[in-house]
Amino acid sequence: MLPIEREAYSEQEIVAQISGSLNKHAESSEKDISIPESIEELDKTFQGIEKSEILIVEDNEELRTFLANELSKKFAVKQAEDGQKGIEIAMAEIPDLIVSDILMPHCSGIDLCKKVKADIRTCHIPVILLTAKTTTGDQIEGVGVGADAYITKPFNMQLLLAQINQLIQSRQKLFAHFSQDVYILPNKIAQNKMDQDFLQRVIEFILKHIADNNLSVDSLADLLNMSRSTMYRKINALTGKTIVEFIRLIRLKEAIKLMETKKYTLAEIAYQTGFSSPAYFTKSFKDQYGKPPSEFLNLQGKY
Repeated sequence: MLPIEREAYSEQEIVAQISGSLNKHAESSEKDISIPESIEELDKTFQGIEKSEILIVEDNEELRTFLANELSKKFAVKQAEDGQKGIEIAMAEIPDLIVSDILMPHCSGIDLCKKVKADIRTCHIPVILLTAKTTTGDQIEGVGVGADAYITKPFNMQLLLAQINQLIQSRQKLFAHFSQDVYILPNKIAQNKMDQDFLQRVIEFILKHIADNNLSVDSLADLLNMSRSTMYRKINALTGKTIVEFIRLIRLKEAIKLMETKKYTLAEIAYQTGFSSPAYFTKSFKDQYGKPPSEFLNLQGKY
């Protein structure tokens, strides 16, 4: 087993490894890329390279190619020539967003949207439907199956880009709010009942086993009958966190609640919430909230 989590490596190892990747990226780019010298600078640079993944489902090859060329300037793009292929790619790749035509052979955009929104693996994915139909009834049908946006043809490319950015940025705002909020409310994170129930089950399982510092990703995957990779993508899509980061964040939020009771020492709280040592608890807390736990609650007059 190879360690893949960031905590498994030193700062120097991380900078050296990803700097090598950036060098390769720079060799194939017309723009110069400066190699980061610190972990903070590296994070900012790497965030700029990573792209949200968009799946384009369109049976018209000319339009599909045009959309792919335009969207690939800002996003990583996958393509499907019909609805059935689009569903297969969506289930396998779990993209960040789907742009789909409605009238297609084998499976329409409406049916694609229904299936994507009905499956726990993909129900969180925003879907934008494109169609030449312009009646109110047609638009109601699109929204009725769970589409997040409905754009009529011919459309302005800037409008489509603006809609895609809005949907992706709205998720990022939820991530930021979730990270700072002490109380975990699935209905504030997920936008549909299926995702809310999914998160509730995950959170309840973590809280039930919170004192176990060996709580594994496999146990969560088994609970929800998902593969490790699907579980990883689902949690990341809903919270912006890896599974390990998500579990640690739940531990920290529970620790704050225990601190507010003023019944336990920080060392006791660290072990009760599954941290391997008080020092690791303090470090994790400071990394997440910008200050050590005692100072965090002192500023709020609670400790």
